Amino acid sequence: MGRIRRSVTTYRHAPYNLRSRSRVKYDSLSSLLAGDDNPKEYKKRKILPTVSSLTLCAEENAAAHHTDVYQTVYLVLRRGQPFTFRIKFNKKLDSDENVRIVLSTGRSPYASQGTLLFFQLRNSAERFGWKMTACSPDEQDYELKFVSPSDAVIGKYSVSVQISSESSVKTSKLKETFCLVFNPWNSEDDTYMEGSAERDEYVMNETGRIFVGSKSSKHGRPWIFGQFEECCLESALHILNITDLADAALSNPVLITRAFSKMANSFDDDGILCGTLMPW
Repeated sequence: MGRIRRSVTTYRHAPYNLRSRSRVKYDSLSSLLAGDDNPKEYKKRKILPTVSSLTLCAEENAAAHHTDVYQTVYLVLRRGQPFTFRIKFNKKLDSDENVRIVLSTGRSPYASQGTLLFFQLRNSAERFGWKMTACSPDEQDYELKFVSPSDAVIGKYSVSVQISSESSVKTSKLKETFCLVFNPWNSEDDTYMEGSAERDEYVMNETGRIFVGSKSSKHGRPWIFGQFEECCLESALHILNITDLADAALSNPVLITRAFSKMANSFDDDGILCGTLMPW
């Protein structure tokens, strides 16, 4: 008598509930970008909108932030001050489509450290002191208004956009970046300078004098600081990137100053500068 074979069908369960896709939480940027749909998983997928353009409004933002003198290819902004971006989608957003604007900075951006920030496009929210509001006349073109806290982490920020519906999710990292720096014009910033003459001298002035010599015999020499040239800002950011400071510590000007001082010392701390005993 033959044996009866029972067929068993195994169902492969989706890694998450499709109806709660928009509420999936990501703690790191890598997990966010890896959280997209696998097109082989689902046969019926809604075609989501895509980002047509992101405009950083560089001219008006830089003028308002006193950063229009920087000779960089990316926008430089000062923390604790409002700025405006404009984003355009290739079609109008449906009511069931959820859009999140994601800002990230540092070597390993994490939401728990305030270096990975999520903003709902249709709901104003505050994240680690950051605020974003959005307005649109047609659900396709949006004006995004941000305000960063006066103690925000400085450095380069990347922009990503996550679009999701009940059946699909898509995350795109955009090519546009901006750099956040300290703000001596903001009274709540630790680097604040009350007098305009001081700010002109110590922040905006690109030339000056450095004093050399001994205690009893010293004199000044003309010096070009060049702090607004692209190579200077890039060098400063690179030095910060190779220090042992945690990403979240890059909000503290005291810790950053100490790190720069350490990185400049070649003899004791394997820094980048070598001193000389030769006369000037």
